[in-house]
Amino acid sequence: MLNKAIEMIRDEGLATVFERHRVLSRGCKEGVKALGLELFGPDDPQANSVTAVKVPAGVDGGKIGKLARDRYGVWLAGGQGRLKGQIFRFGHCGYFGASDIVVGLSVVEMVLAELGYDVKWGASVGAAEQIFMKSEVAL
Repeated sequence: MLNKAIEMIRDEGLATVFERHRVLSRGCKEGVKALGLELFGPDDPQANSVTAVKVPAGVDGGKIGKLARDRYGVWLAGGQGRLKGQIFRFGHCGYFGASDIVVGLSVVEMVLAELGYDVKWGASVGAAEQIFMKSEVAL
């Protein structure tokens, strides 16, 4: 499996892999912010593997990951240790593309709405799409 992963990286080109991760990260972060959610930690342009998001007030953060997985088939990791129930994490490093981020963001909207958050429908997806349309690498 490792040999296949290395082959895929070589085929795509390391610089292109890094740029794809950067664009996916930026799209995800802008999508999250378009929902009025706050990123956990600084918005570091070099941190492109995961987007960590603070659970909004009034939402049971412990239910986000389970609902996303069981109802919609999307994995959103929760916080660990002292952050359990306070953040959720959205991965986008590795074999991910724009469609994975778009689907994931739409699931975030549905899950948060189900948990009582006032969602502006389509805001996250629209913000991500605007980033993806500017990409110079295939997503």
